[in-house]
Amino acid sequence: MKIVNLNISFWEQFLRTFLLKRLTNNSLILKLQQLPYLIKPLKNNVDQIFIRFLCLFFILIFPFCEAISVTKSTTHVKPLEVGDLIPEELWDLPLKVVNYPSKREVIKLKNYKNKKLIILDFWATWCGSCIVNMPRTHKLELENAGIVFVPVTYESSEKTVSFIKSNYITDSLDIFSIVGDVKMKEYFPHNSLPHYVWISSDGRVRSITGARQVTSANINRMLDSSNTTNLVMARDVIRTSALLLSNDLDDLGLKQYSVFIKGVRPEYTHRFFERTLNGRVYGRCYTNATLKAIYATIVTEILRQKGVMFNMTTDIVLDVKNPQLLDFEQMGVNIKNPNRQALKYEWEEANLYSYDVIMPLNKSSELYDHILSLINDSTPYEGIIEKLKEGDREKFILIIKDDQK
Repeated sequence: MKIVNLNISFWEQFLRTFLLKRLTNNSLILKLQQLPYLIKPLKNNVDQIFIRFLCLFFILIFPFCEAISVTKSTTHVKPLEVGDLIPEELWDLPLKVVNYPSKREVIKLKNYKNKKLIILDFWATWCGSCIVNMPRTHKLELENAGIVFVPVTYESSEKTVSFIKSNYITDSLDIFSIVGDVKMKEYFPHNSLPHYVWISSDGRVRSITGARQVTSANINRMLDSSNTTNLVMARDVIRTSALLLSNDLDDLGLKQYSVFIKGVRPEYTHRFFERTLNGRVYGRCYTNATLKAIYATIVTEILRQKGVMFNMTTDIVLDVKNPQLLDFEQMGVNIKNPNRQALKYEWEEANLYSYDVIMPLNKSSELYDHILSLINDSTPYEGIIEKLKEGDREKFILIIKDDQK
């Protein structure tokens, strides 16, 4: 039987690029980048593509992303936007609820009309960032009289109750949640979680945000102002443009571009993507990431081009005076600490970085080395790839050092 000689590298690159657009979790990104080297070359090209595709597929459906796209429901109502009034049919909509303090099984949004501020918290049991934010929102509700957080999930009663009672973060919070939701999402459509809708006492949608904007300061801004206060909603960098640029790349005639930014950019999501043409990667953008993650992803690609697998868990050495500036986990804050997420957001203000680099297509092979040099030149650190000998085999590690210059 004749076997067609397919272009494996093209399809591999296509699948990696397609999936990377949908992932934000650093560890999953790294697993995806390392995948081609976890599979030994097979003689049969068709088998090789099939196995790689299966591995990529299972990584795609593995439900541990920080923020993952939500399947869109069919819209039967006019979606509400900032400034709109909540219609009476939504106030009166029966909402199935679990774990409610008074043991009620159905509530209505109008039950909270006496509150100064209602914040709808769209979440799911698989959404890691939804869960870690719950102790913080629970604390904010206790500290701010007149506000209420109303969790909303599309998942079933059984699954939600089981999760709330068994999860080591939610088990002590005794939270309730609207379950089996379809209609609320039609009024407030969204593509990622967590997703927060702020509704004031006059029944007006005051803001629609992500988790970072849910702070005591912003709650006070809402309570102190009777006017619409639309907080910044993070968005993705547009692929046809570039970080900090509003115009289309083609309109600008831009062939090369480099920018490296220190500090969180609240207008952007935490996102990673590559720019490709004819199977060649000529650009790379990474927003709101730790310096450790940025170094790791770049070194992964540099070594991948040499046919070497890099392991983020075991192959990084932080030879620096203050490792907590490179990675929040080095701070040692207990994950059950109700202040953990607030402390993390505070830490991220100064310690997240973003970059966007575009190279001429004829210099695309230099992309990753160029980005590594950009990071080294723009920070007080130096990332160095060193080769070690382990018995009969060689191993490459990344050492991040304080810059001696």
